[in-house]
Amino acid sequence: MKRLGCRRLRNVGRMMRLARLVAAGVVLAAATVPFSLPASADSSTGPSAALRNHIARGIDIVAAQGAGARHLEIANPINSGSPCKAEQSQTGNVQVNCHAEDAAFPQSAQNETTVAVFGSKVVVGFNDDLVCCNAINFSGYSVSTDGGRTFTDKGDVPWSADVQPIGDPSITHDDQGNFYYASLALTSGNPSDSLISVYKMSAGSSTFRLMSIPVNVGRSDIFFADKELIEVARDGSDRRHFYLTWTYYQNNSFNQGTVMLTDSTDGIHWRTMQVSPGLTCQPTSPASHPVPRGNTVYVSYIDLDIATCTTNPLATKGRQLMATVDLSKGRVTAVKTVARVMGAGDVVVDCIVSVFQVIQTEPGHNVRSPELPSSTMDENGTLYDVWSDRPAGPLGGPSNATRIYLSYSTNGNRNWSVPRVISGARSPNFMNDRFQPWIAADDAGVHVMWYERVQAPNGGPDWLRTDKIDMSLASEESAPRTIGRGEMPLSSVPFPVIDTGVGCYMGDYNQIASDGERRFVTWGDNRNPVYGPDVFMAAYGEEGDSRNGAA
Repeated sequence: MKRLGCRRLRNVGRMMRLARLVAAGVVLAAATVPFSLPASADSSTGPSAALRNHIARGIDIVAAQGAGARHLEIANPINSGSPCKAEQSQTGNVQVNCHAEDAAFPQSAQNETTVAVFGSKVVVGFNDDLVCCNAINFSGYSVSTDGGRTFTDKGDVPWSADVQPIGDPSITHDDQGNFYYASLALTSGNPSDSLISVYKMSAGSSTFRLMSIPVNVGRSDIFFADKELIEVARDGSDRRHFYLTWTYYQNNSFNQGTVMLTDSTDGIHWRTMQVSPGLTCQPTSPASHPVPRGNTVYVSYIDLDIATCTTNPLATKGRQLMATVDLSKGRVTAVKTVARVMGAGDVVVDCIVSVFQVIQTEPGHNVRSPELPSSTMDENGTLYDVWSDRPAGPLGGPSNATRIYLSYSTNGNRNWSVPRVISGARSPNFMNDRFQPWIAADDAGVHVMWYERVQAPNGGPDWLRTDKIDMSLASEESAPRTIGRGEMPLSSVPFPVIDTGVGCYMGDYNQIASDGERRFVTWGDNRNPVYGPDVFMAAYGEEGDSRNGAA
């Protein structure tokens, strides 16, 4: 998405980012951690091997609960860059980041978006190749105080020598209007430790300050914490409760990892527990957002078939799973299968450093397309899970194009509905793929966004656009039904897939959020020339009209 030591070093810009790390003497790596690490963990892998793996797997470095979480106070958001007004888009939608800054760093890109809204404030996070202040910092954000009409690019979250953010942002807010930003990070030194860092933007403020370091897994050349996702909600005791899901890769292996949950009631002192029963097999981070309800947290994730995953790099078959975590007991009480998956890419390719499923509009123009789930819960306690997949797995003709599936559970993860395709009709003439979905729910219903592969307006390689669908809430008696006109485009113009170079990477995640009345959708978009993806947003209301989009 998106991630240095993680999953974001996938294009030429990521390669330049890597060069900066090497020049700065930062290599990914063994502090004592409370997990039982394999006896074969060997520090002889060295910096070069670690950096190659980070290119292969993205910018999602190492993480795990340390013996005691550190509370770091930074009085001012130092080394965060200068605010820059995002330009007004001439092609529709709202541009979120400052495109003019990209010229300072050739091949600069912004992708892997995350969005949260409270009142008139909209905060968007993204991987940002624009490195501030000669520091290692790839975690950018932008703020709107007028309901998403205009944005000010705030640069990056605070950097310090001990906490160097490296992307994979996730943003949420609490019921008091405070926003929280989670990021992967590194310590200084050689070797460095891999961290997850959390920042707070207080109500009334528009800047993030470091709040705490919930996770430190030690040497980033051996261990690795991928794609953290944050949520905040009231628990069963009416306390504000923080939740982080992430994936723990050990022993320099980025093919199998363990899904983890780290939680806190004050944002300072954190507890970590293992969610998946054992190693999950998935070449990219498998966990979705934590979905809390009272003293229970639900975590969905993907697990490819272990028998083939360990022997066949082209393996794509597996399961979408949902775990139930009892916070009072501090353990998982159930893991249920939501659905089987066959493989979401239209082709599996060797991206020089690793093999990935991708949507390929032409050779060298790839978007990685794993079956990563996104989950949410409505006001009635119904769980929803969405993902992308192909009925016959990778390859095949237009009838096998990637599509978006939805399943739901009305009884707390005991049973799941038969998966249903919610994306639109497929074209008989080309690979009309839909992929990388995200879901949100509010009183009006269930809302899902995704990328769609469409034909280029003037011929040539296929392009992309961002779509959405709105559905009613599910009940025990009735499944969700489509509201309005069905699948609709949100991006005002289609855009090409950029040449991602060795990484087969354009970004792995986008998001949709709701304030109860409108939905806010953010995505990485290549419509601007020269520098690669920028972040765009569309907001639309219950009637389906999109003030900033094309619906």
